[in-house]
Amino acid sequence: MRIKPFLSMIMILLPLVGEGYWSQCNAEEVRLPAVAGAFYPGSANELRRNIKAYLDRVPEIKAAGKIFAAVAPHAGYTYSGGVAAYTHKALSTIDFHTLIIIGHDTHQNAVAFTCPADYFQTPLGKVPVDREMMARMHALNGGIKANWAIHAREHTVEVHLPFLQVLGRPCKIIPILFGNPTRKNCQILADAIIRAAGGKRVFVLASADMSHYPPYDLAYKVDKSTLEVLKSLDVERLFTHLTAQEREASVPNL
Repeated sequence: MRIKPFLSMIMILLPLVGEGYWSQCNAEEVRLPAVAGAFYPGSANELRRNIKAYLDRVPEIKAAGKIFAAVAPHAGYTYSGGVAAYTHKALSTIDFHTLIIIGHDTHQNAVAFTCPADYFQTPLGKVPVDREMMARMHALNGGIKANWAIHAREHTVEVHLPFLQVLGRPCKIIPILFGNPTRKNCQILADAIIRAAGGKRVFVLASADMSHYPPYDLAYKVDKSTLEVLKSLDVERLFTHLTAQEREASVPNL
């Protein structure tokens, strides 16, 4: 499989789809939950029950071939929790050390922003951040920067963590938000991930809603066509496809 083009395409896909909370305790920096009680239940018991209910509705998934990246939505659980459960249940069968979660673009003049926390916390506990691999990514390219404030109130990484916790998925994460997702920056970030990983087993999760609020039949048509292009692993084809979709006036609220 051509992992570098696929990583680039995952990153290119994401754009279409302040002050924050943090805690410092015993020299550990913890990014506290920003959307608990809004995007998902703030109660640990209720959150666990909801996620188990979503996962119980997902049949056993047997994918053909090796899986090293996936896409999952990041809306509130009421809207997309059932869909996200399909991706996360599949992840529970895959062996990896670090999960790289790539969320929203920030329209900032940078390649990407990581969060310099030791842990991300949810109502279910703390998820460790792979600070060592993250530091290697920073060293590889100055456009990949640590920025606490950008991550502090952001939801597109956080909403996936309770699924990992309920599934008992022991791994570290690298939380990433795009800066300016140009072709060049997508390639820079893909290269940095590959080089910083070394021999470590990593998995890339693209946090993306695909489309926003078009009528169901149009959303189904547009999203299906995008996924077909994504599976081709052809970066230029994907850029062309997404550019055409952005200009498509017949699909409102895309």
